[in-house]
Amino acid sequence: MPDAYAALKQQRADLLDEMAALDRMERGRLSEQFLRGQKDGRTVQWGPYYVLQRRLGRRIVKQRVPQGRLASVQADIRRHEQFQQLAERYAELTEEMTRLEDALPESKKKPPLSKPISSRRRRRS
Repeated sequence: MPDAYAALKQQRADLLDEMAALDRMERGRLSEQFLRGQKDGRTVQWGPYYVLQRRLGRRIVKQRVPQGRLASVQADIRRHEQFQQLAERYAELTEEMTRLEDALPESKKKPPLSKPISSRRRRRS
């Protein structure tokens, strides 16, 4: 068990290092927008224009992305997706570590944290 626990702990530390290395990211998704209008009596279409959409609290925020920043924003969104995958794996490893700890015999488990007896409230009858 100690070897398995130590290996999981190392994997978790490695994940944190990977997460810390992601120094740029952007939440949300990119959408293409096309505009239609009339020109010389004909219907024409302009675009595509790119819009970054994301949720901030209860609001959906939209921001137009200039063509020159498109590749950078796409890469930033991919890094955020990678961050989310790493965070999910971190949670999975932590759960595995918890199960390994719970499988220990009672004598080796850490004692539960409790308040000192003097700070507990007494019940009135």
